[in-house]
Amino acid sequence: MNRFVSLNLLAATLVGFAGATSAADPVPTTSFNLIGYIQQFRMCVASDGPWCADPNDPRAGAIMKVNGITVIVPKNSYVVMPGSYLKPKDIFDKKLPVAGVGQSGLALEDTPPPAYPYTADLIGNIVDGEYRAGLVNIMQLPLQTASGFIKDITADGEMLIGPALNNPAVSMRVRLNDPDIGTGTGRYGKAQSADERFRADQGNPTVHAATGYPLCVPKPATPECPASNRPNGADGKPLHRFTVGTTAALNDAPACGSACNANKMVPLAVDDYVTYTGILVKEPTASDPNASYISASALEADLGIFTEKGKNPAYVFIEEALLGSGGSAFPGLDQETGPGKVVPGQNLVTRFRIVGFTTDPSRNVDVFALDAKMPIEKGKFTERLLSSVRPEPVAPMGRFRITVDQQVFMPPTREIRARIQGILGSSVLPPAEPAKAANGLIYGEYTAPVAEYIFPEGRVFGAKKPLPGAIPANFEDLCFLSRGWWPEDEDKPLQALEPWPESGHDRLSSSFCN
Repeated sequence: MNRFVSLNLLAATLVGFAGATSAADPVPTTSFNLIGYIQQFRMCVASDGPWCADPNDPRAGAIMKVNGITVIVPKNSYVVMPGSYLKPKDIFDKKLPVAGVGQSGLALEDTPPPAYPYTADLIGNIVDGEYRAGLVNIMQLPLQTASGFIKDITADGEMLIGPALNNPAVSMRVRLNDPDIGTGTGRYGKAQSADERFRADQGNPTVHAATGYPLCVPKPATPECPASNRPNGADGKPLHRFTVGTTAALNDAPACGSACNANKMVPLAVDDYVTYTGILVKEPTASDPNASYISASALEADLGIFTEKGKNPAYVFIEEALLGSGGSAFPGLDQETGPGKVVPGQNLVTRFRIVGFTTDPSRNVDVFALDAKMPIEKGKFTERLLSSVRPEPVAPMGRFRITVDQQVFMPPTREIRARIQGILGSSVLPPAEPAKAANGLIYGEYTAPVAEYIFPEGRVFGAKKPLPGAIPANFEDLCFLSRGWWPEDEDKPLQALEPWPESGHDRLSSSFCN
C-alpha cells in the first residue's frame, strides 16, 4: 500500500523571494516519502516533546529511523499492517518473546535483530526541521509476492509450492498466518501464526479465488472447509472454474449441485496456481540451518469460482483503490489542485479509481467511502456512495472497475467499501450487523484501506514559493488524521495526530471535515 511537510519561517524572511507571500499568507511546508528498512524503532519518551507527556498512553507515538532519517510517528497514529491496523504501542505489546525490552523486534538495531529486515513506508511533512509522519505502513518488503503451483499440502496445513506439478523441486514452504479465532482453528485453516502483527485479514477474505470467493487449506479437515465444495471434473481432477450452487452463473462455469454450499469456503487443491504475500520466517532444521518459510497474510488462486445469479451469499473483493486528496492552493504557489486546474496528462488530485472482483457478475457493485468525521457510534462510519459499477460483460467475468478524473470525491477517506447490490435489500443502507458466512467472514462486501493517495504536485520544477522543496501533503483534508479515527475495537474520543504534520494550512481549515 502506497500513500503520500516544515520550516515555519517568519514572513519577514520571505521578502527577497520572487512571488513572496504576504505576512497573512500561509507558508507551505515540504513533503517527504520514505521507504526503507527500519533501522531504529522505539516508543516515545517524555524528553521527545510535550506530545509524549505520557509514554504509557495506549495512543502514544513513536520514533523511527529509516534510511538514516529520524521520523516522528505522532500520537494517535494507526499503522497499516498487511491485514490490520495497529497503534505503535500495539506493535510493541504484541512483539515476539525473543525481542528485547522496549524493542519491537522489527528494527535492524534491535538486539537480537530480526532474521530478515522489515520495511516502513512513511509519508509526511517536514515541520520546524522535523520529519513528521502522517501515513505509516509496515511490511517486510513492499510488494513481496511469489507465485507457483501447489505440489502438496501436508497434514499440518503447510503448502509446498513449486514451478510445476511434474517438477520435483519445491521452491517454498507456505503457511497461512492464521491465528486461532477461538474455535481451535484459524479463519482459513489450521490455527498458526509466526507473528500475529502480520496476520491475514480476519473480516475480509484475503485468501480467495480470483473472483473473490474465500478459500481454505483443507488439512487438517474442518466442517468450514468441506471437500464437497471442490468438485472434480471428468478427468477426476479438481475443477478450476465452477459455480457453487445448483444453477450455473456462466455457461462455462458448471454448477456443482446441491452437495456444494455457498456458506462454506472452497478448499485449495494440489496443482492450483497461487500467488501469495507474507513475511519470510527463518526456521532452521538439522539438515539446513538456513531453512525458511513464508507466513502468508494473503493468497490468491487462479480459480474462477462463482455464485448463483442474484442469490446470497455472494462474495466480492477490492484489488486496488486510489483517491486524489484534493487540496487548497497556496497563494502564489503553482500547484495542481481541484477540477479544471490541472494540465492535461498530469495526475489529477481529484482522481478516483477502484478495481475489484465479484462472484456474481449479474449484480452491480456499490462503492462507498467511509467517512470518519461523523461516526454513528463506536466503530460505525457514515457510508458515502461514490459510484455504482457494473461488472464487465466480457472476460474476465466478475471484474468491476472505474476511473473518474474530473469529479470531487472529498474528503479522502481511510477506507473504501464495495458491496454487491441486493445483499442488504437496499444498496445504500448499512446493516445493523453485516451478514457473515464462510467461517465468520463478512459476505457481499469488502472493506479495505485506500491503497494510494495522490497529493498535489508542483507544475514547475524548482519553482516552489516562497521556499524550495516539494509541495506539502494536505493532511488537513484527510479527516481521519486531522480530526481523528478509530477502528472497531476503540471506544475513546477522536483525536488528531500530535504533533501535527502540517502543510501550512490550518489543521481545521478543511470545510469537508466540519
